[in-house]
Amino acid sequence: MQRKSTLTLTPFPLGQPTIIVNMSQPEISVILPTRARPHLLARAVASVFAQTKPDFELIVVDDNPPQIRAATHAALEPWQGDARLRIVGNPVQRNAATGRDTGLDCAGGQWITYLDDDDEYEPTKLAAQSACANDTGAPLVLCGLKYCFAGRTRNRQCTEVEYGGDGLLLATQPGTPVLFHRRLAEVRFDPTLDAGEDAEFFLRLVAVFGVTVVPNVPAPLVRVYLQPASQRVNVRALALWSAQRLILVKHAPRYSRAAGRLAAARAGLARCRWRSGGWSALARASWRLLAVGGRDELRLVANTWALRVPFLRQLVVS
Repeated sequence: MQRKSTLTLTPFPLGQPTIIVNMSQPEISVILPTRARPHLLARAVASVFAQTKPDFELIVVDDNPPQIRAATHAALEPWQGDARLRIVGNPVQRNAATGRDTGLDCAGGQWITYLDDDDEYEPTKLAAQSACANDTGAPLVLCGLKYCFAGRTRNRQCTEVEYGGDGLLLATQPGTPVLFHRRLAEVRFDPTLDAGEDAEFFLRLVAVFGVTVVPNVPAPLVRVYLQPASQRVNVRALALWSAQRLILVKHAPRYSRAAGRLAAARAGLARCRWRSGGWSALARASWRLLAVGGRDELRLVANTWALRVPFLRQLVVS
């Protein structure tokens, strides 16, 4: 006998988002797009099925061309008998944003979170963020993360229990794996963005939910395995600049003028990672950022300069 689905829409006052609640579906939908990395996919999937909170569905969005999707199925063979696994072919293979949008269209959980195919969760990730959301009543929750690269690790977002005000624009690192939010009928990723779509999506969630403070679980619940910046430095830098420019236009005006100036200065420096501007443009952008943000921006400036030097570029992560 098939289980019937009972779909209800929870009404909100005018101007508030419509949150889809499906009482017959799992509590959490994990959306995991994958493309051309079946050798890494199994690690990511295993970390989801190792969660201490079992009430989830995992939607693997196969973003490969149809003729090579067999590799995805082969990588997922150990979990094929688990009803919580769903494999969805992305009808339009364009970028990570379209893959996640396909997953959102298929998701049935009351809560949504994400994972990249080269990263992994710690076992308590879903339980900790779910508990935080329930305890605070917040529709959107962040968590800490551990960056892993060339034998080095660095924890980020692991000291604050919440972010508010200008910190939402300037201090968060809202990569999709750290996002945990109520399912929304009307919000999707921007398919025109080839990079930086996660930060833009986070700020759009903040706006749609109408929140001024976002709780954070201050523990590294996600392991992010960074790739060498030398692999895609030019194209990715230009794509990031496009996303940051969109953020400046659409989202920065909701924050203070000082925050907007600092965000603009950071975006100007990011643009210089695309090397057509030359060394003089990089120097001007670096000076402008340091003048606005002070010594707190030194790491960002140093990394950007290192990207210009071939032997140092290997040590910088994207």
